[in-house]
Formats: sequence, structure tokens, C-alpha cells
Amino acid sequence: MIRYDLKIEQRLFFISFLLFATCSLWGQVRQKKIVKEEVYHLWHSLSLDNISENGNWVSYKVHYDGGKDTLFLKNTKNKTCYNFPQAHYGTFCGKNYFGCLAGGVFYLTNLNTGAIVATKEVLSYTFSGDTKYVLLVTQSGNTQNLVISDLKGNRLYSIGNIKYWLMDPTGKSVSYVWENDGNYQISIIKLEKNHWRIQVAKGSSPYNNMAWQTNGEGISFTQYPSGTASGGGAVYYYNVKGAKLYAMVPDDVPGFPKEYAVANTNETQLLVSDNGQRIFFGIKNTKVPLKKDTQDVQVWNVADRIIYPAFSQTQLPTGREELAVWFPMENRICQITDEALPSTGITADFKYAVSCDPYKYEPQFQAYAPRDYQVINLESGSKKHLLTAYPGAEGGLSFSPGGKFMLYPKASNWYLYDFKNNKHWNISKKVNAVFFKTDPTFLDQAVPYGSPGWDQEDNYVLLYDEFDIWKIATADGTAIRLTKGREKNQAFRISPVSAKRREVRYYNNVVKAVYDSDDGILLESKGQNYSSGYYVLKENTLVKIIDEDKRITNGKFSQDNSTMMFTTEDYDEPALLWVAKLSKSHSTFFKVYQSNVHQQNFYWGRSSLIKYTGFNGKALSGILFYPADYTPSKSYPMIVHIYEKQSNSLHMYRNPGFTNEEGFNISNLTSMGYLVLLPDIEYEMGKPGESAKACVLAAVQKVVSMGVAQENNIGIIGHSFGGFETNYIITQSNIFKTAVAGGAINDLTSWYLSLSISKSQLQFWRFESPGNMRMGKSLFNDRQLFFANSPILQANKIQTPLLSWSGTEDITVQATQSIEMFLAMKRLNKNHILLLYPGEDHSILNESNKFDLAKKIESWFGYYLKSEPLPNWMEINN
Repeated sequence: MIRYDLKIEQRLFFISFLLFATCSLWGQVRQKKIVKEEVYHLWHSLSLDNISENGNWVSYKVHYDGGKDTLFLKNTKNKTCYNFPQAHYGTFCGKNYFGCLAGGVFYLTNLNTGAIVATKEVLSYTFSGDTKYVLLVTQSGNTQNLVISDLKGNRLYSIGNIKYWLMDPTGKSVSYVWENDGNYQISIIKLEKNHWRIQVAKGSSPYNNMAWQTNGEGISFTQYPSGTASGGGAVYYYNVKGAKLYAMVPDDVPGFPKEYAVANTNETQLLVSDNGQRIFFGIKNTKVPLKKDTQDVQVWNVADRIIYPAFSQTQLPTGREELAVWFPMENRICQITDEALPSTGITADFKYAVSCDPYKYEPQFQAYAPRDYQVINLESGSKKHLLTAYPGAEGGLSFSPGGKFMLYPKASNWYLYDFKNNKHWNISKKVNAVFFKTDPTFLDQAVPYGSPGWDQEDNYVLLYDEFDIWKIATADGTAIRLTKGREKNQAFRISPVSAKRREVRYYNNVVKAVYDSDDGILLESKGQNYSSGYYVLKENTLVKIIDEDKRITNGKFSQDNSTMMFTTEDYDEPALLWVAKLSKSHSTFFKVYQSNVHQQNFYWGRSSLIKYTGFNGKALSGILFYPADYTPSKSYPMIVHIYEKQSNSLHMYRNPGFTNEEGFNISNLTSMGYLVLLPDIEYEMGKPGESAKACVLAAVQKVVSMGVAQENNIGIIGHSFGGFETNYIITQSNIFKTAVAGGAINDLTSWYLSLSISKSQLQFWRFESPGNMRMGKSLFNDRQLFFANSPILQANKIQTPLLSWSGTEDITVQATQSIEMFLAMKRLNKNHILLLYPGEDHSILNESNKFDLAKKIESWFGYYLKSEPLPNWMEINN
């Protein structure tokens, strides 16, 4: 046993206090410093981990760019603190224990005594549902062992040669597969009472794909003959309460599809209904070979529903697994999917399947193909028509947690489908609210604000409008507005952490979360100028916890709902971890951990919101970041970063460093003496380039009129669509002294006629349907429109020195787009350099490449905007 009583943060706080006091005494002797590259390593990121059930303890993680992560465990009352280097996550076990895993060592901390027990060679851990036991999977050579102990260290079981194990959802039982000399056994250990061990099955073939019933009263698994790729498999269901094993062997089940076998893969999830009477599993045709070309020639046929690369990757519809359901008490099955309806999902009561053919309307050229849906009654196997040509882009279908209803958006209204009564009805028609937003830059597509969930019994559904949350009764459509955000332009949304049961997916069906206002629902708020906060909705009454002009995130309740933890931050205030003790009248706040406390020793910038008029007179906002050590009497060089709308990040704190995937770090630049501007852009359909130009130039002129920016030393930078906007703007304006564009779209014609995502997805939808190119037309309907918006076709107008970069393996915007621009600029004898990073995709992920890109971008701007010396990498090579 190892005992720790490290109170590191108390010591750090004391040292920081002494430094602060000493600075005050020194007065002018000790000045703040400018943040430089050699101190970037001091900064870290804060992420919240967990809160104990009574809120007396919290765990949080501190991450440094060098990978020196540490998990901290802290008492919110007396500030006792323990640290666990390299730990990934922690778990509270009741009120008295905390466990975490770090570098193969499991640490169990007694929160009352401070004693910590360390166990080596641990791969994973979990606690029992009654918080009395800990289960460890340990490694001994090539063997994995399951060790079950109580929290005092008394070992109950140690089982070697474990192949698989799975805790039941209630945490009361654990199942495992054991192997010895080619003999396999699947067993269950009940962790309550006498810790019974139950042998479920044994044989000479492996057991796989275990799935528990949600109440822990049954378990299903599969078995295949060793070395068999297909055929010969079986599905089992064991009823724990009745101690009875049911077997589904295809040859013994009437109606099992001919030439099919139990699928010997994990492609299809094994699923057990709540009552244990239906087992969902995969089957595969053992006789139909995959369709392959007899030669290496690829045959691309325009008449094919799916283009060749996509078909070769998915190999649909031949060679795929199908979904079936087995009724163990009746020993019969029902095949759910087939070649005609290959896609499906299951309702939450496991009585119905909603199926479709996602390829029926192919070939088509929108982002999502419309679909015809059918309902399959799993008891009888009968099918009913549900929806015809339902557009996939409208937000999709979702399902109630009780299984009674399907919710779907249609024609700017919310509809319910009642499975039992086969009835559709408009549930939002009578409600005096607008539940959909339309965006003219997206072809006036009506997009729902959303539906977070339901109550447990399907009595009401929750819907969002622009600002508020509505509770709609499924019986008669009676509506109650739960919040009053519209009056203050304040948007309320439900935090998923307060779900009584989280959202789950049954194959392709999304079953929405369950919320209970009687227990209290945590709400997130967003106000004007990006204020944020948390509120509690209980019994239809709204109580404020906190609401400020800061970024407030990471909220999480304790199990007893008495305490909440969250973080606050602003651009000039590093993340601060708080704990709030909640009551009906008010909340009491306690500071737990201040990240990056050393920032007080350095000059730091600040952020402010600017207002300006954009394209077609639209009122817009942008963020202006001021240089560290800003002096109002001076003007500064400015860098403008563009990509659609960014003002919602006004209060986000940003560590200096080189981890940004596009080589752009605001805090690096403000510490170097730059203003940084992030303008919002509003678009007009068919004019993405002109829209960007008008909005960006208006924002720049606004800042110039404030007298803070050096009008002749302004640069612009963008990535992806922002790279397109950057390159387009410099073909139309010489206001920028230099530009940087990463992964940019330069030739709209060639990009329109290209493939993305492993060469399997057409790009047409990005232009014709709601997508960021916002053309609204096919290339062949208006070629001139594509030409006019293509930067490469207007490269002769560029007078601005341009730095471009791309990953050679970019599957979103191919590197050829940047190479084409390079060749155009070379032919026109323009000032241009292209950086190509081998092996990188659309964003730079390799750490050394991130560093290289950031340094090159900073030196590029330094040369053009601050008259710094020409860096070596910019010199002519030959």
C-alpha cells in the first residue's frame, strides 16, 4: 500500500501568492514580460473529468503540448489534492473511493483516509453498480486475467485466460469467456450476495459478441466453429433468472433463410430487447460471391446507381450482412433487411423496424438522397408504407424512448407517427412558435432548431425554437414554453449531461434522450454578445446558476444534484474551474483550480466585438484581438483570418503554441505585436466570392477607421473555404499587403468535377444544394458563374504576395487545387510560394509539420508586415 498526501496545488498557490506579493513590493523593479516561443511550454489546457456523487470531490486533467498530462483529484472543501501523472480518466465509486488508470497502474484512492493502493499491469477497470467491488483486467505475459476484489483489497476471484468480458448495464453481474487448450467456457459472476459463479455454456469453439439485456436478466452471445469464415454459427440467449439457455442453430429453426448463416463478424451489433424475447443479430449469404472485375480494369458506368469507387468500398448490396431477429421462446426468426431494404433501425420497444433503400433514388446529385421508408412489424413480419421520397437533408428521423412514436420534420413543421395506430399528425401546427430557420444562402432550406428528447413514457416531446424550449404533449399537442429567452434574445438549450437516459442508437434509428424536469434539467444559455451561463429547470421553474460575459462550459451535476462543476474563461482569462453548491434561492461558488496562473507575469492581449455593415447592408460582428502590451497611441500591423462566421469565439481562451492544424495561433500573433481580426461573413447565393470580399473589406475599414491598424500593413489568411475566400479577395482588391491560403479551392470547375472522401463522394452537392460553395446551380447551367468565382481564372489580377500550403493526401480539397494555382502564378510570374506536406490530409496533424507550418507563416507575415529579414526558406532554391 502506498500512501499519498500531496497537496501540490496548495503549495503552488502559496508560491504564486508570494511571487505576486513580491511583485507588488518591487513595484517598477519587476515588469511583465512579452510571451515568446521559449515559454510556450508553460501553458496547459484544462479539461474536466468527474465529480463525486455528493460534490465534495472533483477530478480534472491538465494537458501540456509535450504530452505531460496529469489527472488531479481535489477536495472542494479543504483543498486536499492528489495527482496522477499520465492518467487518462477517473471514476468515483460512491462517496468514499476514486479510481484511475495511469501507465498500466490502477490507483484506488480512499477519499476518507487518503490511502492509495496501486496495482500494476492493469489494462482496464470498472466498479460494480453497488460500489462495493472493483474489476480489473490485468496482463501476465500474453494472458489476460479478470480480478474481482472488494474495495478493501480482499480478492474474490482471479480468472486467467480471459478472452472477453462484459459488465451488465446494472453493474450487478459480469460475464466472461475463458479459454484453456482449445476449450471455451462462458460464465457469469453475480456480484451481489454470495458472488455466485454460473457456467452458461462450454465447448470447443470460441464464443463472441456478448450483449446484455438492459436489466441484467439475460445475455446473448454467438459461437462459430474454429477457423470457419462463414456457416455453422449459432446464437444463444441465457435467461439468468430462469437459469435457462436457448440456442438458435440455423438448421433447427423453421424459416431460417436458405444459403444464409450467422455472420461471423462484429459488423452487425448483437442486441437484446428489454424483455429478452427478441435477439437481433447479423446473417450473411454464404453462396453469393462479391461482385469483382475479372481483370484490373475498372468499369465506370454512368448508369450505375453508385460510382465505381464508392461501390467497390461498400460492396453493396451483394456481400453485405443482413439483420434478423430471433424469438428464443418461440424458436423462430424474422429477416429484417434484404437487398430491397438494406438499411434499417429498431424502435425503442423493439416491436418495429423502420427500413429503406438508401440507393433507390441514385444517381442523384444532392448531399443526401431522398428515401422511401417502410415500417416492419417484427411480430408478424408485415410491412406498411411510411414515407415517400423523404429528403435526408431535413434533419432525419428520431424515435421516442418508449417506442410509441417517430418524430420527423417536414415542410417547416414537426410530425409524429404513431406506430400502433398507423397515424401521422402535425404536432407543431397549433404552437405559436417558429421551429425552423431558413437561410437564403442555403436555397431557403428549412432547417429545424432541433429536438433534444422526451419524457420516459412518451407523454411529451421537447422542441427548440430559436430561443426557447417547448414541451409538447403527444396526446393533443398542448404546448408549454419552458423558458423565456425570446424576450431577452437569449437562447436556452438542454445540456446532455442532465439526461436521465442518454441518446442511443439502435442500428440506424436514433432514440432520443430522456429528461425529467422533476429531477432538474441543466440548461445552457447563450445571450447577446456571446454571454453564456447555466440554469436549472425544475418543475417548470427556471433558476439561474451563473450567467456572465464569458465562455462558461463543461457543466456537470453531482449524482445527488446538490453540486455542479463548470469552467469560465475569456480571451484574457485562462480557464477557471468552479464548484457551485446549489439551492432554490441562490448558489454558492468555490474556486477549485485556476489554470495558467503564470499568465499574470506576461503581457496579454484582449478581445472586443466590433460592428460593421456587410454585404447588402447586413449588420455583422467581428472579433478584434489587441496586441499584448497594447498602447492606445500606437497603430499596429493586422492579420485578418477568415472563414464564414467566427464571432461566437469571442470569449475563448487560446494558449500560445504550435498545435494549430492550420498554422494559425492568435495568441502567438498578439504577443508578436499584431492586431488579429476575425470578421463574420454573410453570403448571397451565387456570389460566395463577392460576399466574402464585401464583408471582409467592410470589417477591415471599420478597424482602420478606429485608428489602431496600420493601413499599409494588413495581411489575410484562410484555410479550406477560407482559403478560397482569401484567394478570391486578392484577385479583386490590393488592400492586403500579403496573403496565406491553406487547402484552398482555386478552380471551381475542376473541383466541381472531382471526388472527395477516398474518391467516393461526388462534389456536386457542395455547389448545387446547401453547401458552403453556395452556387445554387450546376456548372452546366451557368458556366460563367463558376468562372467568375474561380480565383485561378483571375490570377492575372493578383498583386499580393501569396503563400499557399496543402497536404499531399488531402481527400477534401485535393492538393492539385493548390498546385494549379502555383502553376498559374508561375506562368504569370507572380510572387508566390507553395508548401506541400507529404502524407498530410486537409489539416496538418504531424507535430513537426505543425511547427514548421506555423513558423513559416509567422516569418512570412513578419517579412511583409513588419519588415523583418527575409527567412532562409523564402530564398530562391535554384
